[in-house]
Amino acid sequence: MSNGTSGPPDNVLDDPARLLDTDRTAIRAHIENTAPGPHPGRDVFQQAEAIFGGTEVSRAEFAAWLHFAATMLGHKTYARQIAAAEPGMPWRTVWAWWRPVGHYIAHPNLTHLKPLGLQPHNGRQLLRVKAAWENTWLDLETGERTPAPPHEDGRPLPTPPDGTPRLDDLEL
Repeated sequence: MSNGTSGPPDNVLDDPARLLDTDRTAIRAHIENTAPGPHPGRDVFQQAEAIFGGTEVSRAEFAAWLHFAATMLGHKTYARQIAAAEPGMPWRTVWAWWRPVGHYIAHPNLTHLKPLGLQPHNGRQLLRVKAAWENTWLDLETGERTPAPPHEDGRPLPTPPDGTPRLDDLEL
């Protein structure tokens, strides 16, 4: 992936074909030594490495990484230029959305949960958040994690009255 020069040409980030032919270490140095600012090539390169890492891979695989990042970031023209520069990509991204990492911490993860359990214990209301990867109890008043109540304190969740619509059946 080296172009045989000591550093990248000035417009290397503007041209995906040149980007793919330039050593990635030189690209990183070029980015560090230029004024920061929005630039599709810079954004795509940095996002690709942030997601997939800095491992050396073939030109075609790195093009697929860049294509993913360009698609995810909404740089459609840049994604098309990458695809044209490397038609041998082993995979392509048709659509992608990625939550920015580190901006907000989403915990506990409330995606695809089993029913939540509300449990009184020692005068407090506890909320159970349970999924394949999560089994957490939270104090509703403080939002803090708390140990699970003793098993003997458990009680089944109430059944909603007949006719109550399921949340996933509603058009919200």
